Parts: sequence; structure tokens; C-alpha cells
Amino acid sequence: MKVLVYGAGVLGSLYAARLRDAGVDATILARGRRLQYLCENGIVLRSAYTGRKTVHEVPVVDKLDPELRWDLVLVAVRNNQIASSLKDLAAAKTENLLFLGNNVNGTPVLTEALGAERVLLGFPGAGGILEDDVVVYIDSEEGSSKTWGLVIGEIDGSATARLGKIKALFEGASVPAEIASNICAWLVTHANVAVPIAYALYLIDGGLGDLAERADVLRLLIFAIREGFTVQEALGIPVTPARMRLYKRVPAWVLNGMLRSRFRSRMAEIGIQGHALAAPDEMNALALDLQELIRRASLPTPALRTLYNIEED
Repeated sequence: MKVLVYGAGVLGSLYAARLRDAGVDATILARGRRLQYLCENGIVLRSAYTGRKTVHEVPVVDKLDPELRWDLVLVAVRNNQIASSLKDLAAAKTENLLFLGNNVNGTPVLTEALGAERVLLGFPGAGGILEDDVVVYIDSEEGSSKTWGLVIGEIDGSATARLGKIKALFEGASVPAEIASNICAWLVTHANVAVPIAYALYLIDGGLGDLAERADVLRLLIFAIREGFTVQEALGIPVTPARMRLYKRVPAWVLNGMLRSRFRSRMAEIGIQGHALAAPDEMNALALDLQELIRRASLPTPALRTLYNIEED
């Protein structure tokens, strides 16, 4: 399979390296300073768990050639950067455009610009940060939970042959993958957890270790997540996967202890805190999308209003 990874940040670099190491004909698209670094040094990865550093030689291009055909284009850019990439992607000679990242209500924009039949959505089973152009990462192969893997799906929830092929492609590169029957709901659910966590960090101007010591802000965070789930359910968007419903069922004091423990972990520091602090522009854009859902639902959301600093109507 011939794959173009569109975007050379943490996730694009990690998956391009994984695929290339597995013998896949993978190429990565990069620009600016990142392009120069990759051309001179290759993709340099360092495990956040072991400290092991590896160098991966992956072909690099600086633009999407509309004359080349790709079996899959893996789009690994931030949600707020997608709009500027649509003209480029529309010209891509491929039937399979997999957008791997946050998405609350941007699906109509994608389908209008690219055609619904070409668009797939997903979310990575990895996280990390860039330190001097070295990707410091965690993923399911490097000590995290085996249930934490790549999630992919069709917009309409159908189980298609191409999903099966893409799942097999990643699993052949030691990347666990699963197919979601409602990927759009999965992504909204994820945003209703990830964005409030980011805003809790911004509120205290600190990291997850600091947040773990703030019982008051943790309580605000828990109720904000619960309100977000109530909002999406009121709009007919199920909370998925099912395990995420524990945020509504488990007593707040129990969740407080669970989050304190989790937020002190290396996995959370790299996988959650790293992106939240590195991408406030994306978190702010997603927060605006979530606030639109709040307006549509017309439900009381005092914790979310406090966290997002929403003025009363």
C-alpha cells in the first residue's frame, strides 16, 4: 500500500516511521524548518518510557503532487489547520483520506470540500511532544495500556472493506487499531474530556501534577465533563465508547482520586499535558465548537460556563 502522511508533527512522524519500518511504502509531507530537519536527520524518535532513541529514514516531500496516486492519505494536522489544507487535499489522487485527530463538528466541511465517499475519521493511539525536533512519544507498544490504540471509522458508521484494510495496515506496523461504529460520537466524547482538561490546566497555569493537588479544580473538571456528556446526549450524540459513561456513574469523590492518580503518571504528562500545553490554538477552536453544542442544547451548564468563561445569556 502506498501511503502519504500529510503532516510531520508528533503523530505524523511517529506513524510514518512505524509504517516505513514495517515495509509500507510510506512518505511524509513536511514544510518549513521541520522539512529541513527531516531531510538532514530523518525522523528521530525517543521513547518517553525507556529513553531509547531511534532514527528512521522516511522519504520526505514538501508538497502534495496531484499527479501521484496514493492508496491512503493520512492527515495528521491539528483541527484548526485543516481548513488551510483542504484545497491541497481535494487535489490528492486518492479515494481514502483519513483525518486522524480532534473533530467536533467539522465533518460537513470535510465532506463538502472533499466528497463524503473519500473521508474517514479517526483518532491516534499515541501521544507525545517535540523536543528540539525529536519526537518524545508514548504509544501502545511502549508501555501504555493495550486497550489504547488507533480508532478509525466511516462517517456513516458502516463497516467497509477499506476500514478492514487500513486496520490491518496499522496492525502490521505494531499499531493496535479498532473500528468504531460511531466515530463522530467517539470524537465528540473525546473532546468533552480533553478540552475541559486543557482548560483546567490553563485555569491554574500549571501542569497535571499541579492539577492533581487542586481538589477544587478537579471537582470543577469532573462536573464539566459530566455536563458535556449530558449536552451531547441531549443532542442525540451517544457517549462512546461505553467506558466513558463512568464519568457520569462513578461518584465524584471516587473520580477525584482516580484522576489524581492518573494525572501524576508519565503517560498523562506526555500524552495529555504535552498536547494541551503545546496546542492552545486547537483547544480554543474546539472549545468554541463545544460551546455551540451547549447553545444548541439549551441546558444548564454552570461548570462548563465557569471553565470556558462563558458569559450568561
